[in-house]
Order: sequence, then C-alpha cells, then structure tokens
Amino acid sequence: MDSLKTIEYIGSLHNHTDYSNLYLRDSINTIEGLIDTAIALGHKVIAITEHETVSNAIKIEKYYNKIKEKHPDFKVIRGNEIYLCRDGLTKDNFIKGQDKFYHFILLTLDAIGHEQIRELSTRAWMRSWKTGKMARRPTYYQDLIDIIGANPGHVVGSTACLGGFLDNKLLQYNENPDPELWNNILGWCLSMQSIFGEGNFLLELQPSKYKEQKIANKGLLKLSEELDIPYIITTDSHYARPEDAPIHEAFLNAQEGEREVKSFYATTYLMSGNELNEFIEEEIIAKANETIAEVAARAQDYSLMKPLVIPSLVWNEPTLKTIPDVYFKRIPSLKKFVESSFNGDNVLARAIVEKLESDARLQTQKIYDEVEINLQMTWESSEVNNAHWSAYFLNLQKIIEVCWNSGTLVGCGRGSGVGFILLYLLDIIQINPLWETTKLYPWRFLNPSRVSVLDIDTDIEGGRRAQTLQALRDFYGQDRVSNVITFRTEKSKSALQTAARGLGIDVDISLYLASLVPVDRGIARTLKQCYYGDEENGFKPVPEFVRQMKLYPELWSVAQRIEGLVCGIGEHAGGVIFVDEPFTKSTALMRVPNGDVVTQFDLHDSEDVSL
Repeated sequence: MDSLKTIEYIGSLHNHTDYSNLYLRDSINTIEGLIDTAIALGHKVIAITEHETVSNAIKIEKYYNKIKEKHPDFKVIRGNEIYLCRDGLTKDNFIKGQDKFYHFILLTLDAIGHEQIRELSTRAWMRSWKTGKMARRPTYYQDLIDIIGANPGHVVGSTACLGGFLDNKLLQYNENPDPELWNNILGWCLSMQSIFGEGNFLLELQPSKYKEQKIANKGLLKLSEELDIPYIITTDSHYARPEDAPIHEAFLNAQEGEREVKSFYATTYLMSGNELNEFIEEEIIAKANETIAEVAARAQDYSLMKPLVIPSLVWNEPTLKTIPDVYFKRIPSLKKFVESSFNGDNVLARAIVEKLESDARLQTQKIYDEVEINLQMTWESSEVNNAHWSAYFLNLQKIIEVCWNSGTLVGCGRGSGVGFILLYLLDIIQINPLWETTKLYPWRFLNPSRVSVLDIDTDIEGGRRAQTLQALRDFYGQDRVSNVITFRTEKSKSALQTAARGLGIDVDISLYLASLVPVDRGIARTLKQCYYGDEENGFKPVPEFVRQMKLYPELWSVAQRIEGLVCGIGEHAGGVIFVDEPFTKSTALMRVPNGDVVTQFDLHDSEDVSL
C-alpha cells in the first residue's frame, strides 16, 4: 500500500462497551470513549452491539444527543449481539459438545426495530440458565420468524464473528468441501434473507491475523457474489485503539478461568482505513463502505425516551357510588374530580368521601379544608406534569393493601408523604398529619409548580421482602411486575485489585495497595483523588499511595483505565416497577444471578422511558 495514500473506512457496525461485562469481563470501552474515538478516526457511523443486552440504550441516546450539534453527519446505531440456537433448546435437553450458541448481530433502523430487539432479548433471558459462570441466553430461529419476519424492514441482521453460524460452517467446508454442506450454507443464508427481507441481511467480514478469519472472509466473499448478498466489514471492537491492548489483556486475565486474550483480541479495536487495509484489500473495503453507508442512511434518529405515564392498575372500587351534595360545599374541588373525563379522578373522589364518612373524627372543617388544599394541589400538579396523580394514589392504595395481605407489616409512614392527608384517607400511610403535634406541610410532598415524579416512602419487613414481591407478582401478574437492575462498577479499591490480578501481582500486595485508599463517610476516594488530590473537596494526595503507584507503573496505568467500568449486575433493594402493558413497550427484561427478573434499564433510565 502507498504510505501516502489515505483509504476511507466509514465505520464498524459491531462493537462492544463495558455493558458487555454483565457476566464476564469483555470490553474496556465506554460509550463516550467508543463514540469519540470513532469520530476522531473520521468514521461516519458506529453501531454498539453488546452481548445479549440492550441495557445501555438510553445512555447511548443521551450521549448521542450531546454530540449531534457538533457532529451532525455522524450516526450512532443501537443493536444487540444475540446467541442463535436450535428451536426448543433448554437446560434439560442441552447436549454438551453438540448444541451451539451462534453469535448474530442485530442493528435497529427505527423505534419499531428497537422494540423488536427488546422482545427478542426478553424472550432469550426468560428462558436463560447458567452453566458455571456462563449465562446461556438462547434465541430460537422461531423467535426471529415471529418477531422480525412478521414485520421486516426495521432490523438489519449480520453474521457476526468466528463465533457465528456462517463462519463456523465455512471453516468446516474448508476442511471438508462437501457439496451437501455448501447447499446447507446457501439455504441458511437464503432463509435469513427471507426472515429479515431483501437488503436487511448482511455478511460480515472482519480483519484478523487469524488464519481461520482469513478463510471465513474468503468464503463470505464467495457467498456474497453467488447469492448477491451485500457484505460489511466490522472490527468487533473490545477496546478503542491498539495501544489499549495491554490494558484489555490485563482486564480479561483478571477473570477466573482461561480466556483467549492476546491473539484472539489482537485486532478488536477501531481502525482507520489504512489500518484496515493491512488485513483487507482496498477494493473490498470500498464495496463494504457502500453497504455500511446505506445502512447508516436508512437508520433513523429515533428516541426511546417518553414522558411520564402513570399505569392504570387494579384499583379498589369504593362502595360509595355517588357523593352526597353536602361534600361539594365542604370540599369544592371534589366536583372537578367527579366530573373529570378520567375515571381515576372520579374513583379517587369517592374513595376520599367514603373514608371521611367512615370515621366521625374526620368530619371537621379543618380536615375538609386540608383535603381541599390537597385536591387543588393534585389537580394543578397533574396538569403541570401531564400525568394523572389520581391513578398514582389509587395504584399505591392497592399495592399497600397487597403488601399487608402478603403477611408483612407496613411502616406507618415517613418522609414528605406524611404531610399529605389524602395518603392517610387512602390507607397508604397510617399517620394523619392534622393529628400530629409537629406541623407537617403538604407542599413538601407535592409542589404543583415542580415537574417531578411523586415519591412515597414505604417500609416493609426486610425478612418478608421475597414473599411480598411474590404476592405482588401473583396479584398483578408475572409479566406486569419487575424488579430493577443495578450495575456494579469497578470502584477505586476493586480496580486496583482487578488490575493486580490481571497483571499477576500478589494478592497481599493488592490488598495493601487498596487499603491505602481513604474512605470518607463510607465512600472511597477515586484513584485520581488519591494520586493528585482534590482541592475542591479538600483532599491532598496520599503520599504512600503515590509512592506505591510509582513502584507499580503498569498497575497504575491499568487501574486508572478500568476504574468506573461496568463489571456486573445486581438488583435494586427497593425498586419495583408495575406496568399495564408489556414491559417490552418500554424496556427489556433479564435475570440477575439469583434468577430474579429485572428490567434491563436501571432506575433512572426506566424513568426516562415512562416507567
């Protein structure tokens, strides 16, 4: 290649970030770092395709929104890397050494496409199981037929890496050129093209020094010519640039068990066209660019974020069917709620009056006035937030009742909600704010001018948490209640220990180095705070820490880079989401290691999609 010539490569459609680390360490890329590197290399597009998860979809969108103005011609595509297997494969009929989980890439073109991959991911996780530390998340071919095939044109599929079905079979054919095997290969390609639709199924070449990849690339090019199926070139990036390879290697070596590291991942970074040309001919790159550009042009700039919607769950129906006229004089705002076009407003009004009628102590002007204030605030806030707070209160009323019936005690109330008398009248709390000696203010709970989600603090018995959650699932339906995922990250102390393991440094040394990180009010300082200090927070550099890092420069280099990376998943201690439509309308579901079902979006991202 002419060293002065610049060869264009417009972008890789198969890449990973730290959200591929949910079960095994895999990538040291961050969303921001990956996108920034692609832009710096002059790429026009990038696709982010984690290992069977769409957990980072909202975070990708938020960063994409930040860079659009400065880089209007750059496109970010969200996708997923799934594991295709035979239909009906389960833990019980899995045949070791025979059944395979073939890698396959899905790229979304629009919001419909993203809903399709959320549904596929949810199906895979609901039938998942663990073998050792590996989570098996099978996608059946029938799933592709049911979801993609029923409405094609919203998702592009590509054949992935050497772990894919097609590459695997091409290697077999190279060893034994059996005509029947070749016909099976052709048939598989045509069936995938039939499912995804013309132009939506792509063959995927990758650069590598691996002999096997070169053989696969040659076979893919032959298939492309024979079947007129377009091809792309991807770098399957697990780190950003070649100089990051030693850090990625140490990160992977920190994992228990044997991992192919150096040779297998030698070329899994974002490349310029000239770098790519060291492995693949210029004319092949040029043709791949045409296909990649076409996919980028078809990919819409869609949003997954939605305004808050309060679900209408099961409500208690008040026995009181009509409100006596006298209450409209005592509490004038009741009339607006009764006459509202939203049924929940009417139900709320009747529930309030029914409670007032049930207890003579509540039939005072002071309480009527307080109820009037609460109703006015609720009405105004509902309009400001474009949300029906009456539905929220009625949902909570029933949820609290189900909690009580599950066998747990429910706390009498705490936080700002204790100042809102409507919550007492609905039995959500057991404290009447007007009967307390300390003055409690309703505006602390609900301020009509503030655009925010309401928040009622509720306590149950810790030892009865599991049975309470099961009671909620039994009542509302297994597919209408989910826990919320949390993402474990490499904090400063764990980053030091992970880096030390990966570099083969003695565990006692790593424990000593981690002990040098100060902890302030339960929060460990960051590595940079320990090394450089933090004037804003009044932290000075830790002298012994600085001295030790100078003794272990490689450790310092690796630990800094992996600090903050996602390295596992957990379950939010108190976050539970209820829906009145399938979860896949907003998020996807998965399982944490103990088997519990959780949303693939964390608490904040779940709120961003209206949950």
